[in-house]
Amino acid sequence: ASAQRSVIMVGLISLATCFGRKVPIQNCLVLAAVIIVMVEPAELSSLGFLMSFGAVFGMILIGPRFDRLLPPDTPKGIRFIVQSLGATCGATLGTLPITAWYFQELAPISPVANLVATPFIVLVAVPCGLLGCVFPSPLDELVLSIGDMAIGASLWILEAIRGPMWHPAVDVMGAIFIVWALAFRKKVWVMALLLFS
Repeated sequence: ASAQRSVIMVGLISLATCFGRKVPIQNCLVLAAVIIVMVEPAELSSLGFLMSFGAVFGMILIGPRFDRLLPPDTPKGIRFIVQSLGATCGATLGTLPITAWYFQELAPISPVANLVATPFIVLVAVPCGLLGCVFPSPLDELVLSIGDMAIGASLWILEAIRGPMWHPAVDVMGAIFIVWALAFRKKVWVMALLLFS
């Protein structure tokens, strides 16, 4: 579901760009969900679908708020770190109802952990994996081993910074209350009431 979502969203944004139009990313997300569910209705209840769309929805909702905290003359390095933190906090909040319901545990350090793991995965492991598919032997083995080392390094660091887990055990109604709490994020007292009911 996440791969399908990505392809559909990139396709829609690319198509709109070709025609000189700007489409709000949330519209692309909703349209991607509609297309996937129309083709395969069972996807609506799959964990991959729920986590993928929840994460992207959270990033769209929360990410820009972090960006607005920065003054215009913020150095690129600091801007990248804050934007990455905003994206990972958004993804964590967006998947919170599903995580609390399905897994009944949450790592409070996950925003920092994602910040640490992202450079290894995005900048090294994924490009090496793609290059390994097209490079001839023995060059393919070299780039794949570099990608493997990047993943190993990120896992080692994540293990080193691992902290205690929270266990927000909820049923279906509890997950719905969390969704409602996130919807009332501008009214902190309503959000707190829903989260702790």
